[in-house]
Amino acid sequence: MRGSDQEVYAMIIRSLDEPDNPDNQKALQEWLAKDAGNHKLLAELRSLWEGAAEASVFESTQADAATARFIHILHERYPSAKAASTSPKLNWWKYAAAAAITGLVALTYWWAQPAAEKLTTFRTTAQTDSVTLSDGTRIVLHSHSAIRYPETFRGKTRTVFLDEGTAFFDVQQDAAHPFTAATGNLNVDVLGTAFNLSVTGHSIKLYVAEGEVAFGRSGDNSPLRLQAGKGASFHKTTGTLAPDREADPNALAWKTRELRFVDMPMEEVCNVLSDCYGMAVILENDSRKAQKLNARFSQRSIEEVLQTLNALYDYRYEKRGDTVFIH
Repeated sequence: MRGSDQEVYAMIIRSLDEPDNPDNQKALQEWLAKDAGNHKLLAELRSLWEGAAEASVFESTQADAATARFIHILHERYPSAKAASTSPKLNWWKYAAAAAITGLVALTYWWAQPAAEKLTTFRTTAQTDSVTLSDGTRIVLHSHSAIRYPETFRGKTRTVFLDEGTAFFDVQQDAAHPFTAATGNLNVDVLGTAFNLSVTGHSIKLYVAEGEVAFGRSGDNSPLRLQAGKGASFHKTTGTLAPDREADPNALAWKTRELRFVDMPMEEVCNVLSDCYGMAVILENDSRKAQKLNARFSQRSIEEVLQTLNALYDYRYEKRGDTVFIH
């Protein structure tokens, strides 16, 4: 890669911050091919990056700007670095610069929350469970879900992280301390509201139960604005984020056990049942996937739902371990 040292450092930071971005990875590979010593530098930077648990969480931080500011500070602190910066080789000060840049960007996050402490991980297994945060916010987790949160919120913002699964957030209102639920590089920003956030292998889905939220990528100046009854989906494969055309009537079914199916194809019904009950429900008969179901279930177990499908619609089923097969 050609360009100044500042561009090189910014490129490295971007590649570490967004490992799934093909453009960033292409630029990184081109730079690595230029010099065998670049591999050593990258290895050291990656080690520092991974050692800082929250270093990859940025809020309105520009990698290029952070790099430029740090190089200016570095030149003032180490005058010899100015002369060294014209050399095509990466000398000792550049290693120090790149490493410190990583720390600088991470510190931007910590400065936003000056006294943030170690995050606590709360994880569910086969059952739903809930946790109440220090500000009074209550989070209900679906089975096989995990969040991270500080034991005490300090600073101007309240941030928690949904790492996997599905969670319902009933956020305590505090206009002076906005609340953010982060997952990947997407943020849900609120003051006081209730919403459902779900992370799967292919998508991230949001449904707003009360109030209004802003939903977008970290640092996005134009996030989606969603009010109660509205939802949005982020598709990981395409990288697209868009509001849902229609509200999902079963978005909260895993929590409320209220299921509603209106002209819904059976294949989609099985997906909804899987999400609701936290177990795989598979329709084996391809010829029946397009058949539509109209039904409502309230406070029913998966066994009761399956028995109803069997009695009224002649769908037979069998359970094998944690999986239900319908045919």
